[in-house]
Amino acid sequence: MREEVKTLPRSILRRAACHVAATLALASSGASTLSAQFIGGIAVEESSRVPLRRLVVRLLRLSAPTDRAIVVDSAMTDSAGTFLFNARESGVYQVLFGHFAQLSGPVDTVSTLDAVQRQYLLGLRTASAEQPFCDWEVELPVETIAGVGAPRYPAAERSAGIEGEVHLQFVVDTAGRVEAASAQVLYESAAVFTSAVLEALPRMRYRPAELGGVIVRQVVTMPFLFAMRRGRRGEQPLSSRKLGACERSFS
Repeated sequence: MREEVKTLPRSILRRAACHVAATLALASSGASTLSAQFIGGIAVEESSRVPLRRLVVRLLRLSAPTDRAIVVDSAMTDSAGTFLFNARESGVYQVLFGHFAQLSGPVDTVSTLDAVQRQYLLGLRTASAEQPFCDWEVELPVETIAGVGAPRYPAAERSAGIEGEVHLQFVVDTAGRVEAASAQVLYESAAVFTSAVLEALPRMRYRPAELGGVIVRQVVTMPFLFAMRRGRRGEQPLSSRKLGACERSFS
């Protein structure tokens, strides 16, 4: 991540100015002592310079002497990629983008009525290439393209009326293809159904995930159902949040 100090959109400057003016007005009216420290800016994808919209941003306060980070506020960038925090008290702060430490801003020490405003150049493409995102970290998660590359029902099991189910976890790349080496079997009712799913992986196509206008890799947990009853067979992504921690052991 690199950051540049530039002239920021007027919307950010107006928001900060309004917050400062309100703080000063309250203080001059005899209200109890107030403080305001504003940290904000615009998040931009480093290579394309496209503003990153709907990107989760967290404000961390670093506590001395251990520099332990505490999340004190969170927000989401708007359609122009901008965000603004009121730190509320003097201290040492850092902004974190998404859930990845490498997408973080510089450490800033702010005092009363300070305003830190930057353009943050985020290597989102690099981050997603190194480590895939979980479904709750993206703006638009992976979607199944119905009927494309679906597993074939094993002939012997179909004839015998045997149904089955397989749960698989894998990474969908930026082209909407499954990274075969990332596939992990979470559950299988019978090995023959797992073989049918693994055989179909190279044919499967998905609409890739999107974050801040950038196509990114995503971890997907998918159930594949083999059933004789109409309406049961199919596959749709499961929420990793519901199933527990999103696995990040893919490379």
